[in-house]
Amino acid sequence: MASTSTYRYNTVAYTTAKSNKKKIVLKVGLFDQKSQSKALKIAVGILGVESARFIGNDKSRMEIVGDGIDAAEVANLLRKKIGVAEIVSVSSVEMIREEKKPPGPSYNFGVPQFVKNAVSNFFKS
Repeated sequence: MASTSTYRYNTVAYTTAKSNKKKIVLKVGLFDQKSQSKALKIAVGILGVESARFIGNDKSRMEIVGDGIDAAEVANLLRKKIGVAEIVSVSSVEMIREEKKPPGPSYNFGVPQFVKNAVSNFFKS
């Protein structure tokens, strides 16, 4: 469960929750395109799921990333609707913040005039 903090300000309660982002990998026994799309619809329909995709060479593993999702609940839902679903791994995902580098110096001077004149004088003679 995500830990929450409640603050009271002027008789209005504000609740902040810490991120509890998880990556769940499930092994599913799906053979045709119809059952794969059905499994993706089920996974994405769960509250808190951000992305779902099939991974692996044979597309037999399903990776689900979301905030505050329960791996057992996802596996049970897929078992009821699809048939076979086994939990392979559950790991927490940490947010990776990219540092923005300041842009390097830019030189927007254009073509110098002396080169332009030198080329035109070369072709005149």
